[in-house]
Amino acid sequence: MNGAYLQTIPDTITLGYYPWGDVASNILIADKEMYGKTRNCPTESASCQTRYIDHTMLKLKRRFELLAREWKRETVNLSSIQKISMNNAYLQIIGLGPVAIKLILNELEREPDFWFCALRALTRTNPVPPEMSGDLNAMTKVWLDWGQQHGYR
Repeated sequence: MNGAYLQTIPDTITLGYYPWGDVASNILIADKEMYGKTRNCPTESASCQTRYIDHTMLKLKRRFELLAREWKRETVNLSSIQKISMNNAYLQIIGLGPVAIKLILNELEREPDFWFCALRALTRTNPVPPEMSGDLNAMTKVWLDWGQQHGYR
């Protein structure tokens, strides 16, 4: 095959074939940090490296995205943090367990929102100083910094 071949699949997954010299690489690319696992595999003609998706993580990400949309839709008109954080979809996100931490931090970076109760429940910590409580932008920055320091970003 000459040149690079790419086929885009929905949800930012790209299937590609890239010939580099005498080493051929078949790559299934998603978010490498979250989904990608690397393994070497022999082929008949050359060595190759395959990145493949951990389908369990992909399913969790999709589940998170559905629940996050449901949570936002159902709480858009609420002002009570208690009601916002007791929403069924929000509680189901917490129920995903520690894997939800990175998903929440990614969502928080994309669009700041009241993910702080979920983050506190999942991480069992609260890096936000009391004087920043209620300041969405400041709280978001503190949590994103915390995520960076703890390897979630």
